Amino acid sequence: EKAVKILPTIQSNIKQELSEAINNFDDDILKLKDTENLFELNLKIARIKAVKRTERFKEKLVSIVKNGIPKANDKIRNLVSKVSSRIKEIKLRIGIAEQKNFVSFELSEFINQSQQSLKKLPFVYQRFYQLSPTEEERFFVNREKELDMLESSFRNWQKDRFITVAIIGDKGCGITSLINYFLKKSNIDIEVLNHTLSHKVFIQSAYFSLFAELFGVEKFESNDQIINFINQSDGYRVVVLENLQHLFLKQVNGFDCMNLLFELMAHTMKKVLWIGVYTRHSWNYLDRTIHVSNYFTNEIHVEPMGMETIQEIIYKRNRLSGFQIIFQPNDSDLNNKKYQKMNDREKQKFLRRKFFTTFHQISSGNISLAQLYWLQSTQLANDEEIHIIPIRELDFSFVKNLSSDELFTMQAMLLHDGL
Repeated sequence: EKAVKILPTIQSNIKQELSEAINNFDDDILKLKDTENLFELNLKIARIKAVKRTERFKEKLVSIVKNGIPKANDKIRNLVSKVSSRIKEIKLRIGIAEQKNFVSFELSEFINQSQQSLKKLPFVYQRFYQLSPTEEERFFVNREKELDMLESSFRNWQKDRFITVAIIGDKGCGITSLINYFLKKSNIDIEVLNHTLSHKVFIQSAYFSLFAELFGVEKFESNDQIINFINQSDGYRVVVLENLQHLFLKQVNGFDCMNLLFELMAHTMKKVLWIGVYTRHSWNYLDRTIHVSNYFTNEIHVEPMGMETIQEIIYKRNRLSGFQIIFQPNDSDLNNKKYQKMNDREKQKFLRRKFFTTFHQISSGNISLAQLYWLQSTQLANDEEIHIIPIRELDFSFVKNLSSDELFTMQAMLLHDGL
């Protein structure tokens, strides 16, 4: 009953509202036919279109400015660079300017890049290629000559002969590994003191502290005290001192500690087999200044490794990792007609020989440097393969044009193994 009563009201409301809407719509349509209203409407439309065109023009202009300025800057820079290059070229030709070669970013970041490459490789690969001395016999390769000389020196010293040994080699050439292997293989039944100098010792107080620490004594106040302590002690010793390039400083009175060591060695040869380790640069310098070779009866020069030896070391470590090595060609190889005709096995043999030829040349037979280059060239392909990309030589030509001050600094860094 309520619904029936409500329906007429709803119908009436709808009719009324619809009638009003239609009338309003008719009125609006009629207004459009009025000339004044039509003109005003067209004006509004024109104004809206003009505003939109202006906005589009502004956007286009801003875009042109944003994109055009960098392009213009690039063109100006290129033009300036070309003009500057041309001016430098003319100056070089007529001899009024010296050519300067700067250290490349790649060179300064060489070791850092190698470490980053190492981190990307599997843990087992990282373990085998860490730049640290090895005591494992399986990694000890082609140092039989140096090892025989060390063993011969030890046997002669045991026969009560005056023997002191100097081992000379480039940094990273494997001297520490050689010493470790010698001490392990020779089954030495006397006390062995092996110390590596990690900082500069060029004043006497530091020298006395060094030997007090080495021999486990509270302190020494003179070289005579050290000599008496050694000669009066029971038993014999082998003393290995590595990094002796840290025992002097290239300055007035900078050789006092080195001379004290020579005096110590001369007065204790019967009780101690002294083995000193020098870098090649420091040895050559000291031999020209204080005749260091006069104080050592035996000199063992650790020579650079041959290509086959370095290749054997690299492959020994890789075989233990379980990865297969795949050498990658460069663009010149891919465009080589002779290379294109080879099968896969011949291609790998060709790329391997080419890689290790360059590899040995730029590493100069230094195993640590060789490992750094190897890591830089290594890329993990999958769980079974390691890809070796072609090696790039670093540019060292800048050395030829360094100033005298820069050369002096570089020489000091080489002599002292740092500053």
